[in-house]
Amino acid sequence: MLPEAEAAAEGGEAGELLRRVTRDRDSLGGARRGEHVLSLALATGVCYGVTAALLKIISGQLRTGVTEPLHHWVLYVTCLIGPTGFLLSQNTFQQGRLVSPALAVITTVDPLIGVAIGVSWFGEEMVGGPLVTAGELLSGLLIVAGIGVLARHGARLLHHAGTPAGRVPSSPTEPAPIVLGEPALSEGQLRSRL
Repeated sequence: MLPEAEAAAEGGEAGELLRRVTRDRDSLGGARRGEHVLSLALATGVCYGVTAALLKIISGQLRTGVTEPLHHWVLYVTCLIGPTGFLLSQNTFQQGRLVSPALAVITTVDPLIGVAIGVSWFGEEMVGGPLVTAGELLSGLLIVAGIGVLARHGARLLHHAGTPAGRVPSSPTEPAPIVLGEPALSEGQLRSRL
């Protein structure tokens, strides 16, 4: 535990809360790490969606003049949010070995944020009707279910799969040991595939 947390631990409820947060942060394992990766993926998708909307505004400003975006806040916010989204995505993919659920969250949230901003900021109209709305809701549920299947199935595969050294990881988030000099396929296996 951090020295600041130990010093604040004498402060009653606030100290207990700080102790729990510090303990949870220090022992970020299995399920919490998966939740952390999906949270980072969600934040990445939001940044990408907002960046896309801001770029639409900038492209409209460019029609007025090449220097027009320089006189508005949108360009500068885009210069902050765009790289932040990129850094979040890199952090997301480096946090764990399960890339599929994170990528699915990013690619799902990005257009949803774009549509929400288009409707609320730009006054876009959505075609409606009971059949269209039911189809959109069903599609959304299928996307969420697909992300859940990717997350569970990928974690189970990593947990039960053997590593190059023949050892099974003790948890789904434990990195597999790297064995240098060991080919992924033998020459015979390569020839049989040709």
